[in-house]
Amino acid sequence: MHKIQRLLLNVVIFLVLTFGIMIPLYVHYTAVRYTGAYDTLYLSEYSPYDTILLEVHAQEGVEPYNSSLAVLGDRVRQYTGKEVIVATFHDIGNDEIPPVIKDYDVTRLGNKIIKNHTQYHTDWFTGRIVIYIIYTGAKWSGETKSSAAGVTYNANSMMVFKEIIPDAETETAILIHETGHLWGLEHSNNSNDIMNVHLDEYIISHLFDGLPNDFSEKEKKLLGEKHNSRFIFPIKPYEPLYSVVLNLVNTMVSP
Repeated sequence: MHKIQRLLLNVVIFLVLTFGIMIPLYVHYTAVRYTGAYDTLYLSEYSPYDTILLEVHAQEGVEPYNSSLAVLGDRVRQYTGKEVIVATFHDIGNDEIPPVIKDYDVTRLGNKIIKNHTQYHTDWFTGRIVIYIIYTGAKWSGETKSSAAGVTYNANSMMVFKEIIPDAETETAILIHETGHLWGLEHSNNSNDIMNVHLDEYIISHLFDGLPNDFSEKEKKLLGEKHNSRFIFPIKPYEPLYSVVLNLVNTMVSP
């Protein structure tokens, strides 16, 4: 009898350590560094998170379009089925943002801003997961000559470069595009697609009919599959290994 009790106690301790400490630590400190790693944590109906909080931090003098944030909230609600809250703060000092942000410096700068200004955190136990959106007046500088109006970094963060965004319609498209990356969607070469890699092509292709503010049918299908998925463990850090194992299993079971 005592052996059974000890065994049950060990099982309970193991489960508490695994699901109460080890998995949350992995999610918060390892998987968070990989864009797209939180895809099913945001999207799946089986995710432990039932509330998504869009935490917006804007540089002094940089004004997000409230209408764009409202549409983004609607899209997040539409594809996740979760409660969505938008919280906006105008609290980033001009001395915190350089005039030009190099592509390789986005993550470092973004992490610093979130560390200094964050008001909410993803909380495994209360069921709240956060998407951080940083608005800057800076210019983006990457390896190519093209400009970027927004970039994603980490599994839960994006940075918006307000200077080259002409209107609310474009800003809405940028926010949804970057959210698509957080949900694991890749760039598209279709000029009509909101996930199109080139902003200027996307704008020109809808010059006379207005910019769409939703994903393509193909992307909707992918998001729907993630919404229905029971597999919510972030595997992005080990995706190459996972692919090798999956291919090996498929080879072994193939006739």
